[in-house]
Amino acid sequence: MKRPTIYIVTVLLAALAVSGRLLDVRDIRTLMRQSKFAFVGRVRAVNQSGITTGLSYPTWEGVVFEWQRVDVEVVEPIKGTKKGDVVHTAMLSVDETKGSHPMVNAPGMIEPKEGDAFLFFLAPTTRPNLFAGLTAPYDDNQSIFRLDRTFWQYGSYREGREKPDSPFYERCKVIWSLVDDRGRIIPTGAELMRRTYAKQISTPPSNTVVYLQWQKYTNPSGWFHDIPNEGTYQTNAIGK
Repeated sequence: MKRPTIYIVTVLLAALAVSGRLLDVRDIRTLMRQSKFAFVGRVRAVNQSGITTGLSYPTWEGVVFEWQRVDVEVVEPIKGTKKGDVVHTAMLSVDETKGSHPMVNAPGMIEPKEGDAFLFFLAPTTRPNLFAGLTAPYDDNQSIFRLDRTFWQYGSYREGREKPDSPFYERCKVIWSLVDDRGRIIPTGAELMRRTYAKQISTPPSNTVVYLQWQKYTNPSGWFHDIPNEGTYQTNAIGK
């Protein structure tokens, strides 16, 4: 096994030990290669989609999740988009109208607000003209990254404690190249990404489809997991 592969496995096992569940951590090259769209975008509107689902992780029983429909304007295109495109993006949230349920090891939800900037790596969903993070629904925040140097999850990098061979180091280095200390987008950072990841950008995207509705399946031995609970209709178009 090559050293990078060993490191990724180590990161995943460490995440499991710390958080109690395995996180879907992918490096930037993998995200770029697998995504249909990669871009720097700014949130223009956040609305509820009416699409709800349950997820079977033990501490999430009884929680109703609702997908937010987030309209995002492309500020800096990187893969599959043009500047000014509006990409309708599904982001997981909790439907609080169905009651409050405390969660342990909650999904990696984004909580976007109008005006927020993010780096997106997206795949089609089963709904027309609606896309989602490659690592959704469990780990939205492993394929949609907040462009804010002060964000608490970037503390190790900000304080110089992140190891250079970590996928989180590469991720934060990219984020720092895209936004300054005042939250302003740096166009030269996107251009650097286009050059650095040119090979991955030119790679056709994977056939990943993000399912938005799930149901619990229990096998004869009593083990359970989530399976999709919807069809496979999709479109590749970006709506305006």
